[in-house]
Amino acid sequence: QDNNWPPLKTSIADQNSGSSSDRNQARGPNLGCASPITPLTASRTTVEAGLAAMGPVHRGGTTGNLGLSWGWRTLSPDWRGLWGGATPSTHPLDYDTPLMEKVVVILTDGTNQFYDHDKGSGTPKSDYTAYGRLEDMGVTSLGDGRDILDTRMSATCTAMKSEGIGIYSIIFGSSPDSTAQDLFRNCATSPSMYFYAPTNNALAEA
Repeated sequence: QDNNWPPLKTSIADQNSGSSSDRNQARGPNLGCASPITPLTASRTTVEAGLAAMGPVHRGGTTGNLGLSWGWRTLSPDWRGLWGGATPSTHPLDYDTPLMEKVVVILTDGTNQFYDHDKGSGTPKSDYTAYGRLEDMGVTSLGDGRDILDTRMSATCTAMKSEGIGIYSIIFGSSPDSTAQDLFRNCATSPSMYFYAPTNNALAEA
């Protein structure tokens, strides 16, 4: 019911056009997909353009652990030579390369969750994600789905920090609850690298 071809939403601007109800009625393959990742590059202009292209996307839920995993992949030597484009074939460098730091910043304005457009009244039980749908995880409740996502994110945080990657984490806005705040606080490399920013001004300061 959410994978019919028309009308396709092909960009963030298109997905975010119209009223909130219009935005949540989006359908089609790639529903909820955001802008492509920007691989490692020495070009500040390219990085800033990538940041400017980011935006909120309706539907799909919030899976911060997936963003964290892709942040790791951009830094992992296991992905050396696979990025192409502006990323040198010698990158990402080894973890212990002198005079080099590997750092990730992860920010959320919500709790990790699968999104169920029909609010439990039908099937499927969620939008399609990188993990498939909620029922593909062996559960049918959004609460159980959140537990799975949070557990995976926590494990990824631990694994990244064990490689010496620095993690800055930011909670933005009033939506993330205390469980999300604890998750992001514990994910950060140190308490000083965690920021709670309930307002725009606090986010700018962070």
